[in-house]
Amino acid sequence: MSRPEAVPPPWYRPRNVLVVVFTAVAIAIAAFVVMVMPVYRGEPTIAVDYGRRIEELIVSDPDIDAPAARARFERLDALLVDYEQLYEAVTAELMQASDEHDARPLECERIIFAVDVPDDIDAERRFLARLATSSILADLDAVIAGGPAVRDFSGPDGVHAIFMQELGRARLLAFALAAHMRLSAEAGDYDAAARSFERILGLASAIEQPILISMLVADSIRSLVLSEVAPELIEHTYPEAAARRMLDAMDRFAPRATRIGIEGERLALHDIIQRTFTDDGAGDGHALLDRFAEFLGDWSMTGSEPPRGFAGAALSRFYLASRRETVDVIDSMYEALQVRLAMPLAQRAGLPVQPFGPAALSNRFSLVTGLLPTLQGAADQRDAAASTFAGVRIMVALELHHARHGTWPATLDALVPGILPSLPLDPITAGPFGYRLLANDPDGRPYLLYSLGADGVDDGGRDIDEPSPPNVVTADLVISTVREDRGW
Repeated sequence: MSRPEAVPPPWYRPRNVLVVVFTAVAIAIAAFVVMVMPVYRGEPTIAVDYGRRIEELIVSDPDIDAPAARARFERLDALLVDYEQLYEAVTAELMQASDEHDARPLECERIIFAVDVPDDIDAERRFLARLATSSILADLDAVIAGGPAVRDFSGPDGVHAIFMQELGRARLLAFALAAHMRLSAEAGDYDAAARSFERILGLASAIEQPILISMLVADSIRSLVLSEVAPELIEHTYPEAAARRMLDAMDRFAPRATRIGIEGERLALHDIIQRTFTDDGAGDGHALLDRFAEFLGDWSMTGSEPPRGFAGAALSRFYLASRRETVDVIDSMYEALQVRLAMPLAQRAGLPVQPFGPAALSNRFSLVTGLLPTLQGAADQRDAAASTFAGVRIMVALELHHARHGTWPATLDALVPGILPSLPLDPITAGPFGYRLLANDPDGRPYLLYSLGADGVDDGGRDIDEPSPPNVVTADLVISTVREDRGW
């Protein structure tokens, strides 16, 4: 008698298995679509005016009238446009009046840095005379005398959409003011030279907003005048009134702290995040790759075009870092950078270049790392500029001491408290500057003033261009420089 054929349980029958598989796949696809669709159809929520927060880094002081500060910047922007138009008009006149073999643009920078003032600068002198008769300098005086100026960073398209065209125009005006300062000093009109010095520092201060590019351009303008005035103080003897005016200008228009610019950059990046991520109302969300493409241009993680549409939404939902994760990483990056900036440059020189942690470097954070500017190098560059500023401030104080007493002090302590309330520390080392009197210096310098440099070692003022032992990189950064031919 044969055994009956075994009947498989209902769930194991092929037809039922296929139903279960297809049902599971359908549920998975439906769940996938449900999870991705909010990202695919998502829109950013602009909830915070980060532009105003950036402005508040300057105008948060209750003693500062914020509307007046914004009005001063608008006036500054207008006078810079007027200056650019004047400059271009004079340049066009020069080109039209010259034949094609002799034609050249107006170059006030030819006057600056040269060992001797060039002979063929009639056009530049005429231009400076026209500048003096315009309303531009009077407007500039009014702006810098009124107090801080703050740019309007608010706008419907966000902080990233603001083109800071005033920066290039300000550099152009600074060249003319530095040329006027040089010519005035050569003519013995030290009051006029001091006035141009004050205007340049005031101009740099007015355009210096809480964004690093603005701060770096302001530093370049200050560097222009500081590099010029250092040899001027060696070559000429400034009277007490002129030296006093220059020292007061340096006290009024000191550079802003780099930490303010770093905070401004952090706020600007937060503004980009709110414009490129969805918002679930609880501080989280996902990246909108189509929106990110507007900020990153030809960015991609793979070398090809970034994924768009539904595929991009899926990548964002299941792989890329969420909004909360991104914000946490950004804030940790900037906090680490602020801690680093609290150290003097000489101390942080040996630290890792990227103190941000491995999470920020993973592919999941490719979007945010693609947006991060090169902040650390810019911060180090600002400390070097701040060191020059502090050193030249001491040089001006030495000039004032010499004007009053007819001698150079044996030590810098003689400047306190009669001229300076305290001796400036070198931002590179957080220690004092090096100083010593010179006798029969071949360059005619009465003293040597220098920073100890990034190694913090006093090498007696030996500059980096001087010979050093083989395989040894030690040098000081000389502040009391003599004029060199810059190849104008």
